[in-house]
Amino acid sequence: MKKQVKIIGITGGSGSGKSTIARKIAEIIPDFVFIPQDNYYRSAEYINNEKITAYNFDHPDAFDNKLLYEHLHTLKNYQKIEMPQYDFVHHKRKESYNHS
Repeated sequence: MKKQVKIIGITGGSGSGKSTIARKIAEIIPDFVFIPQDNYYRSAEYINNEKITAYNFDHPDAFDNKLLYEHLHTLKNYQKIEMPQYDFVHHKRKESYNHS
């Protein structure tokens, strides 16, 4: 019988320690997979750097939630994903992926 996959959502404001908590969990649980929501930002490369502060990175539409849901579902079924990486300098996804 396969071990049941559990999904834990950690929420909070920017700089509140979400990543720190996730890393600590990963130290304790060996088969823990960390899926940062930041990796699922939609491209904002159409906005120049001078105006990027006007882009609302906190709005739900800023994220590719469909892809995130698909990846969580895939992982829950013990399959691998190619997790995107977000380039905050150029405000778009990188061409490389994290394999989980």
